[in-house]
Amino acid sequence: MKSKKQVSSGSGSCLIICLKGLGILILISLLFGFGWIAGIVWLLFFRKKSNDAPKKRQQKTVVISILSAFSFIFMIYTIVTQPQPEPIPIVSNNIDREQNIIQDYIPNNYSPELITADKPFELISDDSQNIEGRGRSDSGRSEPQYVGVTGYIVVNHDQEYDLERTDTFIETPWTIPTLTNENNTLNHKTEVVVKSQNLKHEGWGSYSGQLTVEITETKEECIIDVSNFITKPYWTYDDLTEASKIGYYIAEYHQISSDYPVNRDNKNVNLDDGMKILVVGSSGLLSGNAPDHNIYTIKAKVFKEWQYGYGGVDIFFNPQDLTLIY
Repeated sequence: MKSKKQVSSGSGSCLIICLKGLGILILISLLFGFGWIAGIVWLLFFRKKSNDAPKKRQQKTVVISILSAFSFIFMIYTIVTQPQPEPIPIVSNNIDREQNIIQDYIPNNYSPELITADKPFELISDDSQNIEGRGRSDSGRSEPQYVGVTGYIVVNHDQEYDLERTDTFIETPWTIPTLTNENNTLNHKTEVVVKSQNLKHEGWGSYSGQLTVEITETKEECIIDVSNFITKPYWTYDDLTEASKIGYYIAEYHQISSDYPVNRDNKNVNLDDGMKILVVGSSGLLSGNAPDHNIYTIKAKVFKEWQYGYGGVDIFFNPQDLTLIY
């Protein structure tokens, strides 16, 4: 029968062996993981100082280089294959409060039956008036998406230029030819829904092409140029300056403010009360002795008999003196 002293001695020997084995494993791991650093240090600073024979030094250099490369690869492999920690789920006790917050973000047109396992609920804004229209990109230079969007057919920039040339702009409604049939025209401000689009990028976020649209009132389909499509009914705006930034319109002049219409030289212009003018944009910044763009925010074409003959001239208005009529 073994004495207690012998048992204790045997247990101590086993512990020492285990510790030695663990130390060797740690040392090997360190050599595998960081031995490449020691190898580089030896190659850079101690290789030439070695007293070994040239042939033996060359052999040692090859062996250390291979081991250093293996050690570096092992370290990279260990880092790359390191398992990622699982995310810790956060459980809130404020369930009722969270439900109220979520409810605030659910749009009015939300329908639970539209949510399926393969089509989760998405928060999609139905405010199509945020879309620029006329083929201009709404995000960087990516193609604008008009399919399913309700908008309006309006005169494009080329047709607006034609309106500026003569006083026939007062003849309404303005008409826009369709691409379906040259003889088929649609009235300016006709409401439509886009069914399909075929656009081409022209550069800098500008697209050309065609839209197939359905006229809201008649359900008739036709093809229009994308430059004739907008989503903002600017002719309904109370802010006439903002409306002028979107498209042309006809306004009626009635002097109400103390700021009389002026020309480009900032000189007052006498106009008949009730005169119809063609608003062509906002005044913006002008150089020289120009009208104050904070007061005269509307730029319009005015056709009348001037001292140098009849024609359309740029005149600037305070929006308080104008009424949008078309």
